[in-house]
Amino acid sequence: MPIRLFTLSLLLIAAVNTQAAYIGFSGKPTLVADFGSGLFAGTWINDTFAGSFSIPDMTDGPDTVEFDEADYEVTGVAGVGNGTTTVSATQLNINIQNNHALDQDEVDATTAILGPLPPGIGLNSIVDVWTVGALEAGAFFDADDDLANGHQFELALVDLDATVFDDLSYRSAPDLGQFELAVFSVMQADIDADPDFLAAGPASSLTTVPLPAALPLFASAIAGLGFLARRRLKPRVSVHAAIP
Repeated sequence: MPIRLFTLSLLLIAAVNTQAAYIGFSGKPTLVADFGSGLFAGTWINDTFAGSFSIPDMTDGPDTVEFDEADYEVTGVAGVGNGTTTVSATQLNINIQNNHALDQDEVDATTAILGPLPPGIGLNSIVDVWTVGALEAGAFFDADDDLANGHQFELALVDLDATVFDDLSYRSAPDLGQFELAVFSVMQADIDADPDFLAAGPASSLTTVPLPAALPLFASAIAGLGFLARRRLKPRVSVHAAIP
């Protein structure tokens, strides 16, 4: 299904389900690990991905809490595609990180995807992060927290000043203008958690709108291509990568 029609179908579903917020993105991967057996096999650097998340409001507390982060499991509508192939999901995770100190794996992964970080940002830098992830039906994370049996796709927003959040409360969609970095990723693994595919890159054309009242805005915003993380962004194999 073409991306434009796929996007419209997601929006119509979201309107029926009165989701609280929509966030969409597009982006071209700078890092691709293609093992030849994934649904997106054949994707190359700078091929365009687009994705969207329709995210509900909620008042429940987090499902898991650590020192500087919280996870909220919610049901919504999400999809990602590259113009010829699409994946959809309804199982979403919102991850909030407040005053989080970057570890070396996060610095390395972000640098591999985005290139050199801004001056003064590196190991132990304090940031705020908002991430929405979607897990395809049937996919799961094994005992080692590795993806298995399907796709996961994510959008992560990073505030380098650590001023966006002052607690770990739920946000269905934050103010995009408050974040300096935006990264998307699309991953697939087989039933044994062996990787089939990974693409990651800077997210652009970011859009966030309350639902359902703003539905007419979506149709005009996506007239062309319009719509289209966290520690799991650790590619095991880099088949081709853009030079920052």
